[in-house]
Amino acid sequence: VYELSVRLPNRFVVDRGPVIGPLAEILENNTHHGIVLLDKRHGRILSCHLWRVVQEQCLSQEVPSKVKVGGWSQMRFQRHHHEVVHHFLKDLADALGTFVIREQPDDLVLLGQERTVAEFMKLLPPAMPAATTGSKRLPAPMAQATNAKMTAHVVIRLRCV
Repeated sequence: VYELSVRLPNRFVVDRGPVIGPLAEILENNTHHGIVLLDKRHGRILSCHLWRVVQEQCLSQEVPSKVKVGGWSQMRFQRHHHEVVHHFLKDLADALGTFVIREQPDDLVLLGQERTVAEFMKLLPPAMPAATTGSKRLPAPMAQATNAKMTAHVVIRLRCV
């Protein structure tokens, strides 16, 4: 017995073979989503099919905090901070490229801070075929619910072609 996360209408059929029409219809109407949750320190790649998370991959990086004092050392620490973040986002983009090849989702949803998602999209592998189908800013209460600072959060949907 396999429990589905979507409801099937009741049906009574007497036949010599199995009736797979309703199951085929569910598979056809429900797409396979790849979801990427990211910030400067953490990234999660989720594979969702039939409204369930079927696979999850987590990546994290220890990123040095920004320095608030002035001087030459501040610029060097800021540059180091940006390099570490860039390297982490590049690793996450490579992991997403591998995920897309392996799992073949119908679409991708990117969720994170606007600046971080914009930088992440620049680092996506060129071989990864994707087209932006929509972008939406999260309202302030939802951004607060994610325990984030009051920075702009965005959801971007990409269609894998």
